[in-house]
Amino acid sequence: MPPPANHLKYIISQGGLVMAKKATSVALIFLLGMVVAGCVAEPVEPVAVVNGTEVTRHAFENELERTLKIYDLQGVEPSEADLEMIRGFIVDRLIIDTILLEAAETAGISEDSVDVDTELMLLRNSYASERAFFEALDAEGYSLAEYRDLLVRQLMFRQLFFTELKLHSIELATEEIEELNEFYETQLADREDAPERDEVIDYLTDLIRAEKSELVIIEYMENLWDQSDIEYLDF
Repeated sequence: MPPPANHLKYIISQGGLVMAKKATSVALIFLLGMVVAGCVAEPVEPVAVVNGTEVTRHAFENELERTLKIYDLQGVEPSEADLEMIRGFIVDRLIIDTILLEAAETAGISEDSVDVDTELMLLRNSYASERAFFEALDAEGYSLAEYRDLLVRQLMFRQLFFTELKLHSIELATEEIEELNEFYETQLADREDAPERDEVIDYLTDLIRAEKSELVIIEYMENLWDQSDIEYLDF
């Protein structure tokens, strides 16, 4: 069974559909060799296997460290029960990340399909200075290269959703538009400081479209989860 919808909803927001200025708690999977003193280390067991692809312990421990750092910055010390929940939640996020990456690659979407450098530049420009940008990255535990890899995946997933789910074609029903107009008439029309009708309707329409898109994406992710061969290992 896939995680509950509110779990997937959070993963969507952290996985890139909502690309906040200071995004946190996202899954990074690095398939790296471990070399110590010139010798290859003993293989480290993954935390899960998804359709034959390992979810590495390295990725899990990185994400756990980053998450606990956020708790620490907030002055919160998780209980043992909280830690167990956090660990399970992180593994599920990494599994979803792996499933979506596989789906994107199957759909022909790769790093070359997305304009990560433009997105990264826009993100940099949203900060007062380049120094502020790098300080924000450091506060979240990312190097520039790591964050770029994260952004690549976010953009690939966003393109996957729009391509496979035709999100651009989601519209409001006639009844829904009528309800928005009725809302404006009853709640705002008589106010002197009321914004223009079209401005309000357009804004609310965008919100409803986003909610509809989110529900479609959650259903899509649940289906991908159900169709996947997932094996949890020790974590």
